Amino acid sequence: MLLDTLKTVLEPFGASGREDAIANKISDILSGSVDELYRDNMGSLIAVKKGLPAKS
Repeated sequence: MLLDTLKTVLEPFGASGREDAIANKISDILSGSVDELYRDNMGSLIAVKKGLPAKS
């Protein structure tokens, strides 16, 4: 499983400034595991996994 994921991320071409194909693959992989997934203005892929509420 981990090796397959690694191959999936490393296969697409992603020269500096042209990482869209890799970001799309990572987005596909993470989409069911995170609470938020988006791209910022600079093109970075941001994944947010929220924790449990603090106990008082």
